[in-house]
Parts: sequence; structure tokens; C-alpha cells
Amino acid sequence: MDGNPYQANPSEAEDPLRSDCPETWTRLIEALHPESMLVLIEARMGSVLQERVTSEDIWQDVLLQAWRDRLSIEWRGPRAFRAWILTLIDHRLRDAANYIRRKKRGGGRSALSIDRGYTDDSHSPRPLPQALVASTTPSRIARAKERKRAMQTALAELEPILKDILFQRLFEQRTLDKIAKSTGLTVSAVRRRFASALATYHAKLTHSMTSASHSNV
Repeated sequence: MDGNPYQANPSEAEDPLRSDCPETWTRLIEALHPESMLVLIEARMGSVLQERVTSEDIWQDVLLQAWRDRLSIEWRGPRAFRAWILTLIDHRLRDAANYIRRKKRGGGRSALSIDRGYTDDSHSPRPLPQALVASTTPSRIARAKERKRAMQTALAELEPILKDILFQRLFEQRTLDKIAKSTGLTVSAVRRRFASALATYHAKLTHSMTSASHSNV
């Protein structure tokens, strides 16, 4: 989850956010590993929000906002970009939760309005840009959902403390120091347990993905 998709193309590596090329934006989003973002979103949603909207809905909204606002931030590499996306996710989840509280649980899943519009500076609706459409095709979303389920299965099989450490480090990208403070462990203990958790998780994830592919044959 730490790879840089722009190593092979230095011109794009300079600032992929300023490119209107669909392939550039799609590579940028795929480098985030959308399935891992869906796992993270669902873990942060809570049961009430999950009754009204899916993690895929939230993810597509976040991508729309990211595309709209991409020119307002400075490109500082894939890790910084992912941190910005995580901030957008938190904001979208907060807005969705606030909406539900205002509506007092009224209406069911469709009660939560999902932002699908795209406007220019004159606020006139216009079609979504091809770059954004390319990163949210039904096939990409379906593939991300399948991988999300495999990740969740692998995570669920870990011991609680290992799952907590792995989730904080791998999905939330928290530092070892911060994880140590949140768990009450030493940094060296967190490092050892993360290494153990990561090895176990990868083995279980491979098994889960293999089982899923066999069931679809």
C-alpha cells in the first residue's frame, strides 16, 4: 500500500493533480487501493450510518470532492495524498452523521442525500469529467467490493490486539509512536506485533482471495 505509481513517469510524478488525463487520475486512485479505503470507511461508519448509505457511496462522494478540490492542494507524494483523502473521508462521514441526526432517522437508505452533482464556477451542472468516471466504473467498484470483503474476513480472524495494531498501521497509517500510546505498549512491542500481524494477515488474505475466486468460477 506504499507503492509509488509514478516512478516510471517522472513528468507525472511532478504533479499528477494538475493532469486532466483519465489514465493519470485512475492510476492515482488505484494507488490508494480503493478496497482498503472501503474497509476503513466501513469501520468508521457505525451501524446507524451503515443503515442509510454504503461505504461505496461515501467513497464515490469523496472521489468527486477530491477531483473538485485537487487544484487547491500541493502535490507532496502518494503518502500525503492518501492522508488528504483520509481527511476528506472523515469530513464526509461527519456530514452524513450530522444529516442523519437532523433527520432523526427518518426515511430509510434513500433519506441520506448523496452528492452526485458536478458544477463549474458558475454552478451550472455539467457531465462528470472523464477522468472521474474512469476511476469509478461499475467494474472497478465491484472489484473493490470483493477485495474489501476478503480484507474484512482476514482482519476478523486476527486476535483483537493484533487487528487493532494492524488496522492503525496499515489502514490508518499511524506512526508506531501513536499506536504505542493508544495501546499502552512500547514501540518495540508494537513493531514486533505488527510484523507478526502483517504476516498472518497476508496469509489469511491470500487464502480468502483464493477461496473467493474459486467460488466465482
